[in-house]
Amino acid sequence: MSSQETSGQIRILDWQIAKTLISKLRDRSLPTHQFRNCAKRLSNLLWEFVLSSEPSLHIKSEKHTPSGTKYDHFDMAKDKVAIVSVLRAAEAMMQDSILYYEEDFEFVKMVVQRGENGHNFFPLPIPANIKDKLVFIADCMLATGGSFKIVIDKLMEYGVKIENIRLVNIFASKEGLDFIMKTYPGIILYGISINEDMDSKKYLEPGVGDFGDRFFNTPAKH
Repeated sequence: MSSQETSGQIRILDWQIAKTLISKLRDRSLPTHQFRNCAKRLSNLLWEFVLSSEPSLHIKSEKHTPSGTKYDHFDMAKDKVAIVSVLRAAEAMMQDSILYYEEDFEFVKMVVQRGENGHNFFPLPIPANIKDKLVFIADCMLATGGSFKIVIDKLMEYGVKIENIRLVNIFASKEGLDFIMKTYPGIILYGISINEDMDSKKYLEPGVGDFGDRFFNTPAKH
């Protein structure tokens, strides 16, 4: 089953404003400060979409307005959420994030470094109670899927069930997406642009270049 045929597992933020921001990010002449502003705005749109799409996180109760009228009140099960960001690029999805307004969300960082001989994982503290959370793994780019696989496998070692894992991603290749969906049946991915190709060096095309380098203004030759 290809990524285009996987109904329900892939949830796309298909808003025109998201497409507009994506097109701006692709522009190689976009100054760093504008790239950052577009990335932050786009990430917040994506996070709002993600949280809105998880019914289990929204709790209904009955409260009263100042005039005494009863109404259906909705809040979030904030203690049930863990956000795992894959350093470094995923921090671009976290800066000035709406997520930090939710004081009970749990934030976890993981370091995965892409190298010529594969990916290297540098373990950071993982809370013992993460197995009881709905876990959202954030990374800007999904190329081969190798980084996501390392993080997913590590979380499963800690007892997180695959049905409680969500991937949150801006740019994804068809190849990497199909790999993840076949490796972890039932996993859910939230994204915006999921039809990227890859060049011979496994960089996304058309892509945006190196997301982390452009966001943090650390240009390098690739």
